[in-house]
Amino acid sequence: MPPALGGLFSLLTCMLALAAGNALAAKGGVGGAGLFDLPPIVAPAPVPAQFDITGFIQEATLDSAGTICRASDPRLAGGTLRINDVLVVVPCNTVLQMPAATLTWQELFSLAPRDIGLPLGANGVPTQTGLALQDAVRMPLTLPHSNGPLAS
Repeated sequence: MPPALGGLFSLLTCMLALAAGNALAAKGGVGGAGLFDLPPIVAPAPVPAQFDITGFIQEATLDSAGTICRASDPRLAGGTLRINDVLVVVPCNTVLQMPAATLTWQELFSLAPRDIGLPLGANGVPTQTGLALQDAVRMPLTLPHSNGPLAS
């Protein structure tokens, strides 16, 4: 067979394979088995509405007992936050982006400085962050008039 006819034969074979594939896809696959069926379209999960609250943190709590939600890892525990007398639930798996650090809600408590008088829980983790107005922060300064809660 001359080379030109061999090339033409190869081209025709490819065209036939493409046409057969399109015909099978239009029928729903081989024997209607649904080989090319598309999965059903599922609606995306709803995105919670964002909100802003401007004010001082009055109190912050850590839900280490898991009453708000059960975290897969203790470092991903949630809690609550009170700003302007509005209680905000901090869900599990919350990641805070601060200006110079990225922390989980639990790390806000566990990484709080130990030398500012914060009370410790049974597990040795502070029960306060040191950032809230109601936190028992006392600066251990030498001058008696300088001791007391931190100013905002």
